[in-house]
Amino acid sequence: MKRYIFNFLICTLAFNASAQQRISTYHIEKTEKWTVRIYDNDPLAVREYTLNNGMQVITSVNKAEPRIYSMVAVKTGSKNDPSTNTGLAHYLEHMLFKGTDKYGTLDWEKEKEQLSKIDALYEIYNKTTDDTRRKELYRQIDSVSQLAAKFSIANEYDKMCQAMGASGTNAFTSNEQTVYINDVPSNMLHKWLELEAERYRNPILRLFHTELEAVYEEKNIGMDNDNNKVWEALYAKLFENHNYGKQTTIGTVEHLKNPSLLAIREYYNKYYVPNNMAIILSGDFDPDAAADGVAEHFKYMGTKAIDSYTFEPEQPHANPRKLDIYGPDAAFVTVGYRLPGANSREALIAKLIQLILNNSSAGLIDINLVQEQKVLSANVYLDILNDYSAFVLTGKPREGQTLEEVRELLTDQMKLVMEGKFDDDLIKSILLNEEISKIREFKSNETRCGFLLESYVNGAGYQKHYNELFEMQKIRKEEIMELAKEFLNQDRVEVYKREGKDSGIQKIEKPLIHPVELNRDKQSEFVTEWLEEEATPIQPVFADFKNKIQNKDFDGLQIHYVKNKENRLFQLEYRYEYGRFHNKSLPLAMAYINLIGTSEWTAADISKKMYALGCSFNAYCGDKNSYLTLSGPEENFEKALQIFESLINHPKSDEVAFKNLIENEIKSRNDAKLNNRIIASRLSQYALYGTANPSKWILNSEELKKLSAEELIKIITSLSGIKHSVNYYGQRAFAFLERSINEQHLFSRTLKSPVAVEFIPRTTDQNEVYFVNYDMVQANIFWTGKSNNFDIRESAKIMAFNQYFGGDMSSVVFQNIRESKALAYSTYAYYNQARYADKPNSIIAFIGTQADKFSDAVAAMNELMQQLPEDSNVFVLSLESLKNQLETKRVLDEELTAYYFQMKNLGLDSDINEIIYRELPGIDLAAVAAFHKSRMAGRVFSYGVLGNKEKISNASLQKLGKVTTLNLEDIFGY
Repeated sequence: MKRYIFNFLICTLAFNASAQQRISTYHIEKTEKWTVRIYDNDPLAVREYTLNNGMQVITSVNKAEPRIYSMVAVKTGSKNDPSTNTGLAHYLEHMLFKGTDKYGTLDWEKEKEQLSKIDALYEIYNKTTDDTRRKELYRQIDSVSQLAAKFSIANEYDKMCQAMGASGTNAFTSNEQTVYINDVPSNMLHKWLELEAERYRNPILRLFHTELEAVYEEKNIGMDNDNNKVWEALYAKLFENHNYGKQTTIGTVEHLKNPSLLAIREYYNKYYVPNNMAIILSGDFDPDAAADGVAEHFKYMGTKAIDSYTFEPEQPHANPRKLDIYGPDAAFVTVGYRLPGANSREALIAKLIQLILNNSSAGLIDINLVQEQKVLSANVYLDILNDYSAFVLTGKPREGQTLEEVRELLTDQMKLVMEGKFDDDLIKSILLNEEISKIREFKSNETRCGFLLESYVNGAGYQKHYNELFEMQKIRKEEIMELAKEFLNQDRVEVYKREGKDSGIQKIEKPLIHPVELNRDKQSEFVTEWLEEEATPIQPVFADFKNKIQNKDFDGLQIHYVKNKENRLFQLEYRYEYGRFHNKSLPLAMAYINLIGTSEWTAADISKKMYALGCSFNAYCGDKNSYLTLSGPEENFEKALQIFESLINHPKSDEVAFKNLIENEIKSRNDAKLNNRIIASRLSQYALYGTANPSKWILNSEELKKLSAEELIKIITSLSGIKHSVNYYGQRAFAFLERSINEQHLFSRTLKSPVAVEFIPRTTDQNEVYFVNYDMVQANIFWTGKSNNFDIRESAKIMAFNQYFGGDMSSVVFQNIRESKALAYSTYAYYNQARYADKPNSIIAFIGTQADKFSDAVAAMNELMQQLPEDSNVFVLSLESLKNQLETKRVLDEELTAYYFQMKNLGLDSDINEIIYRELPGIDLAAVAAFHKSRMAGRVFSYGVLGNKEKISNASLQKLGKVTTLNLEDIFGY
């Protein structure tokens, strides 16, 4: 193989201490298979390969753990859907998990015969309008689908991913991209490439009508989501001439009910071509070898011309356009502006404006509205797409505040930008903090891939995308003001999400579908041969607390130190043995810290000073522990620590801030009672624990009214006397850390350990059903139950059981309930091992389904709860998956102390995964079946059901057990 090297020098740059890093030079190398651009002095070691057929391979080497995060990206999405088949790109994405003519099939020729009949039936079906005739056609589709399924093997793609030890196997579709995701062990790269190449060679649209049911469920979830409805309405007005607004990714109800398999294949053949695809990899691997592998496996793909999307330009509007959207969730307002798209100067300036307004610390909205508590919450979003961008403000009102008042407060902050009324130093601080964020975020392979994906989809390329911070330095204040005046003005869309009934929701009726055969005990020849391929073993590396954490008892204060050998950032944590189970007022005290200052500085002063240092602090209250954290660049550690310690040791009470805090707490609580996701979570807690449960362990209304600002100040200052540890990850030597803590950190030499209230899951002697009424299309069903106490000796068996029973898309639960019976979009079940050594384990299961499928869905889950389907082949793959995952799992240095305390809670002084890995080979399917029989089968459950009482009959609930209808006060405690 010959290699040719060309060097390019774009420009040189003299750096100073405040300059943003810039990638300025690159060189090109060529082989017979590819051309690659390699950037010099690139911290992410990115390489952009172009294969002979036009496919791109974009890589970033990161050797933190022996795994590779992968994205297969296709530059097409809902923007490219035919107007007659909206949602097509999305349900094609679903079908890319169904296999090819080589895997996913027992007998392709026989299956093909039946699938051709289904194709023809769907073409007749989607052109037929008579309801009686449509039902008859669907019965035929269902009947032929049963025959076709006899020759298919469900879920072979997921089985192979499971066998590799892959995690996060998934995909997503948006406006301009469809992306397929896997996180695989490094030694499985060659097998993953073989699998992916086959995946796209000749995908077969098998098991289509059951998968389309899953898409229906996804549509129903969206119709139950007020946020989703607002964004769809906003984009429909912002982009009246463009498919960003004219079409949605999920598609219309009408189009989902009338799919065309021929249109799906036509779409696939048009857009899934190599010059429209990229394989993006980040992790521990040889990039050239990876590019060679992609070139070899994907050489069958031929380049095709792709038509560009064309559209009529949007017309400006002189005045705001206003919309009202109704739904059961809490009210909020959204304001959207339209700007030019990716790679424009305007989009770059808009990014800076977004951060001037909202950077979570010192932006105009952060200080003037959120910290001052003039609104309940407020945020800014910037959605940069290829053809246009959307700049969006959103805010929630305080009690008694109108949405119009919130909108005015938000747009007033925009006026400050137009008038240039923001600190000149703010931009410098923004650039520093963004640089630090990138250092932190780019430790993640997933984040790296996401960054490279954006570079690919918007056409900028990695170099331009990476250099954005450098280019932001050049933006003048006048440019910011001018852009705000030109685009972020009266030409906007205002969406007022009000509380009320949405009369426009279209429910997708449940079609008549019979369960299809899965043939999970069968295996195609392709899979058999693929599984036999060898991979070089990777030796596991378990967390080494003894050698990696330096510990010292400092007058009763425990210091845990881990050296940062990777970058210049530090993390400092004060971890208190004190949480909300010790003191109901503690969460409010922690929230109060962010709203007050000291005698020397106001709250705004502290936020601005910290942000200027590139540092941030956080106060968080958990159940049994609280955390005060400080992070940033090591060079500013001392300055930040001084401010941090001053705030927590000498806080100054602010009565106005306290009054607003309490009012906002009450408003947030009331809003929570309108949100179906929060209601579902509280209901599941009630089912497991009963009326006295962790979710209800809060101050009641009377206690809130009696609370004073001084009480919260007292709680904050009393933390110095509570038992806690100092956990540090950074570059400074241990001796310097010890000196800093000694000089600045106030703590008592006799630290107290308060006693916490305990919550134990209930023991019941009969099935119980707790029902909460909520106006929604779907029904959410939870199974909960108390089980045996934590026992370390069962950990390996529990992990094996969960992986086989409900762990992922190849699990028993997912395959039976979603793949075979099409009864849910989301479902899971697992044996939940306690987080503390002296606490009981529990059983948790869930189904989210259409209300008219309620009885069938519950029966399907209960059948699996009572009788475990046994498949030795699938079990072997699930064990192999766990083995591969454990061999490639690494606890990163910055995670080490948190993981140490997690193990300590279990009564361990070493990594639990070492025990599991050692015991896993001795576990067989018989042991897992026995575990299921002893812990799950034949037991009683407490059900939590959230749904519309008009759609779920009381009779169907009574079949499950004793029914108790709860109101919101029952489950929230207020």
